[in-house]
Amino acid sequence: MKGYLTAFTAMILAVLMPLWLLLIQGSQISGMKAKAEMVMDIGMNSVLAEYHREMLRDYDLFLLDTSYCSDLPTRAKTAEHLQSYLKKNLEPVDDLFSFLGLGFLGTKEAETMSASEVSVDMMRYATDGHASVLRSQILSYELDLLGLSGLEDTIGQQVADEWNNSGAEGLLENHHREDWNQAQQELQPYRYVNVPEEEGGGRKVALENPADYLFSLSGAALSGIILGNPENLSAAEQPIRELYSGRLSEKDPDVIYGDMPVPESNVKLAAKLFFLDYLLHHFHSYQMKEGSVPEHETRFACELEYILCGNASDKANLEETVGRMLMIRQAVNTAYLFTDANKQQQLEAAAKALAVAASAVTMSPVPSAPIKVSLTMAWGLLESIQDMKILCNGGKIALLKGNGVWRTDLGNLAHPGEGSGGDAGDEKGLTYEQYLCLLLLMQNDEEQMNHCIDVMELNIRMNKGNENFRMDACADRLLARARIGRGDTWFYIGREYGYEE
Repeated sequence: MKGYLTAFTAMILAVLMPLWLLLIQGSQISGMKAKAEMVMDIGMNSVLAEYHREMLRDYDLFLLDTSYCSDLPTRAKTAEHLQSYLKKNLEPVDDLFSFLGLGFLGTKEAETMSASEVSVDMMRYATDGHASVLRSQILSYELDLLGLSGLEDTIGQQVADEWNNSGAEGLLENHHREDWNQAQQELQPYRYVNVPEEEGGGRKVALENPADYLFSLSGAALSGIILGNPENLSAAEQPIRELYSGRLSEKDPDVIYGDMPVPESNVKLAAKLFFLDYLLHHFHSYQMKEGSVPEHETRFACELEYILCGNASDKANLEETVGRMLMIRQAVNTAYLFTDANKQQQLEAAAKALAVAASAVTMSPVPSAPIKVSLTMAWGLLESIQDMKILCNGGKIALLKGNGVWRTDLGNLAHPGEGSGGDAGDEKGLTYEQYLCLLLLMQNDEEQMNHCIDVMELNIRMNKGNENFRMDACADRLLARARIGRGDTWFYIGREYGYEE
């Protein structure tokens, strides 16, 4: 009987032992694979943990600078960093066991896993898809900060509502250009008159039109009247050709493009308003309230003005911004003059008086209608100059004059710089910042984003070690692969990680 049991046990063990050994080996391989996947996950997270600190500090954005503070951004450098993290997490921990007095539990060299063939196969950069990647992260930040319900409280939404409710858009489209052009054509024959002289012959004399002085002012002259001599504004030009928008316009072959899918670039009004709110809380402007933007070193004092205009100096950007605001004010002020009966009577009387005086000189009748149109346009411009002086001094101006106060007289056409001292403007008007928001809302989305990236690059380059920083080298998502294992057992692990999951 005992012989039967011995034979039975031997036969069973002969069958079970290979099965047990197979199960043990399978468990070992599964454990190795699980370890390889965990180490790959840890490595990818570690790579993304090297996000650019200054970008997060100044602009609340998570981006990986693939140049690692050098002048040559490459995927190979990111792969090297991933390789080092994989190696550290695959190394044996014998020192820890020895410290605990458990040296016998240490990993034998033959059991140590390693990583090879580490590569970063695909990347998505902040500027991909016309910078839709960067815009997407900014919108996510704004949604986390404000939520959809918070959109109503943003300055951009308030300005957009004011603009839509006022009907000022129609005034800008009209602007009485046809009336103005026709008036100039009708007045052209009367601008100069031949005055006979005693010796015979004659000479051409220009007829004086009070509106001519205002219309002769250049953009720089108008800005000087409005702004005076603003402090801390430099005329020094920044190297914008070296910035992102400059590299694009020059078709620089070194501009870096990714090869991963990007978010949709279709920008709707809500997205534009959220982006505008981000700009207002991260970039400075001429009339920015103290403390509304985090303090950090900046190249431009008027950053929002650069985002709008894209000129190389603060002075040029501010002058152009003021000029654009002046155009809005001139359009709505002129439209108001054409509808105000009292002011139309003043203009009619002044035009007739000028026509009579001109007729006496030319010895032929001069029509008063085109003179009236010319005076109307000039008075609208004069009032607009006063409005802009108030805005640039921190006051408010109502979008439409029906809700505000008319501050100039027709007799001051030759003295546009006088008045408005200490005038705080309209109680319920818009501020300089809100008019700037209006201009930014009208701006082309791609141009606005490119100029925004320019400012970011300029400011980040002011930090030590970031002299060659460029936004098109900053990634927010990557796909990497690695071969991990030991001996005859290796696993090819691929992972795609990003800051937005």
